[in-house]
Amino acid sequence: MGLISRIHRYGKTKFRYQWRNYLGLELTENVHLHYRNIRLEFTPEEFLFIKDVFCSLTPEEIELIKTRKYGFDEEVVFLRITDKLPENKWWEDKYAIEEQQNGMFHFHLGNLRIDLHPHDAKNILEGEIKI
Repeated sequence: MGLISRIHRYGKTKFRYQWRNYLGLELTENVHLHYRNIRLEFTPEEFLFIKDVFCSLTPEEIELIKTRKYGFDEEVVFLRITDKLPENKWWEDKYAIEEQQNGMFHFHLGNLRIDLHPHDAKNILEGEIKI
């Protein structure tokens, strides 16, 4: 989760996001990568760049992913970090909370969309954060 200095709001959802339990690519105005209740938006160039990075992992890196002991107390290991990314042409400065016609909510932040059940959206929207 990172090095947390303060948790402003925390809770457990009453809902399992089974209705969004899939992995898929959606080609619309750009490339959408759907994974469970998360959608990441990429230009074709960004998506192909990420694909190339994943495809270039060495057998040693793949083995590390498979056999590493995972946990919050473990050393952080970064693989293939680069700041030489394709230009972000779409949603770099976007944020929105949208209620959908089916009653669900979408939370957008940059290239990220999280699908929320109305109960979870209500808990988040009614929360007060003092910074």
